[in-house]
Amino acid sequence: MENRSRMRINRLIRDNPGLNLNSIKKGLGMNTGALIYHMDVLIREEYIVEVSNGRFRKFYPYGHKRDREDVISMHDRILELLQL
Repeated sequence: MENRSRMRINRLIRDNPGLNLNSIKKGLGMNTGALIYHMDVLIREEYIVEVSNGRFRKFYPYGHKRDREDVISMHDRILELLQL
């Protein structure tokens, strides 16, 4: 990874798994557009993963074992979609 902004984002998420977008934005002092662009690249290149529980999105290092709360909320969301 050669881009300084992506390195900073990746390091912050690696050191603080489960952050949401606003926390990352505040932590790095980046504008929303630039942050989303760089995070999309990091997701595509499998440095980070996004987990959504329907309302909130959390970000983790790729391959990180997510906490039980996220697994349960993801399970609930899948069941909700299957009931439609």
